[in-house]
Amino acid sequence: AADGGDGMLCVPPHAPPRVFEGVRWSDNLTAVSQLKAFSDQDVDVRIGGLMNDVDEPEDVLGLAVRCCRARVEGMDKEEENDVLTSPPPRCNIGEGRGDNFATCKHTWDILVGLGLVAGTDSGGYAPVEAR
Repeated sequence: AADGGDGMLCVPPHAPPRVFEGVRWSDNLTAVSQLKAFSDQDVDVRIGGLMNDVDEPEDVLGLAVRCCRARVEGMDKEEENDVLTSPPPRCNIGEGRGDNFATCKHTWDILVGLGLVAGTDSGGYAPVEAR
């Protein structure tokens, strides 16, 4: 994230809980220490583009806007290596749902469950605040 923390983590099921031990939380080196913890446990890491993390309520609305855009427009060249639209292969984000969308299933389900995104009359999606 822009402040040195994590923007998003997709932790594979085989990762041991130790990947969160010794991490410098609330520090400008949080992401670096998290990367080291993953590496120390032989957990593959994929780094995407710089993004804002979710520290404040308005950050969640920004995430909703970005997820809606990714679902409607798909990804562009700049986003091909972004963890939001191209998560690590072992995350299986749409498995069993029949979805062919480019956002994390869990993130999307939470945003919908919180009432922050909804379908539009045109068949797309929009953040509730922007409707």
